[in-house]
Order: sequence, then C-alpha cells, then structure tokens
Amino acid sequence: MDSGAPSAHLIRSNATIGGTKVRYVDWVEGPGEYTNHRTYRIGLEATYPLSTRTGLSGFRETIQLFGGGRKVRFQESVSGLPRPQTIKRYTTFRARQFGTIVGLYDYADPPLPIFRQAHLPDLNSLEKDDPTPMGVAGRYRWKDFPLRYSYEFASATPLFADPARWNI
Repeated sequence: MDSGAPSAHLIRSNATIGGTKVRYVDWVEGPGEYTNHRTYRIGLEATYPLSTRTGLSGFRETIQLFGGGRKVRFQESVSGLPRPQTIKRYTTFRARQFGTIVGLYDYADPPLPIFRQAHLPDLNSLEKDDPTPMGVAGRYRWKDFPLRYSYEFASATPLFADPARWNI
C-alpha cells in the first residue's frame, strides 16, 4: 500500500514452495500511460506448504500371505506322465508387508512390521527416491519425499492381517 503496509493480496515468495510464478500480464490502456505509470493486470501463482495431520501426501500398503499348505513336486518318468508327490505335509506360513509412504516435506518413518513375532529383520528393505523439486533452477524447494519399504515374515502358525489405512 502507499503507507508501506502489505495489502491483503501479499505473497511472500520465501514462504512458498518454489517461489512465485507469473501466469499472465495484461496491459490495459489508461489515462497518463507512459508518463509516470503503466496500467496492467497480473496473475500470480504460489504453492504454500500445507500441514496435514500425518505430514504425508501419500501412503499405500500391501500384505501378501502365502504358504502353510503341503509342498508338492512332480516326479518325471522316462515313459509316463509326471506324478505329483507330497514332499512336505506342512510348510512355513509366510507374509510380506510392503508399500510406499510419501512424506510431504521430508522422508517419513515407515510403519512398524505388522507381525513382530514372525519378523525376519535381515530381509528388510528401504528405498528412498528423489523428492519433487518446486520452483526455478537455483531456487528449488522440495516436496513429496517417497520411501518404499518391505518386511518379510515366517511363522509355524497362520498369519492374518489387513493393510494399514492411513488417513492423510
């Protein structure tokens, strides 16, 4: 404003993700053009950080359950059809918990293993991907930090669970 106070339409570029972007400029004819002022309309755009309850912008998890039944292999013969043979009456119950968690402004912690008593920690896997840059070259801010995780489980008894549902 003329008084030096900010207007209601203030955009503080350093508070945005990626700075302020000019979308359009329209030059409008008005009185006294080019003497001491120029009339125009301008469209600006900025992305401000949002806060969510979880600090996440995405989450997806899958639980795979397998094993526990009998183990069958086929015995091939020289002149006849292959025959099924049960080589184990019971097998280990196995599960795999995996997914992607996307932190809004930093990498998020993955969820805990769902079957703690059956967890095989030596088979854990964590993969971090590059975050998404926002802004112009040299003035980037980052958002959406993806992390993929995977846990493996083994048990003598059945494993049952549903994937986590995080409200973002």
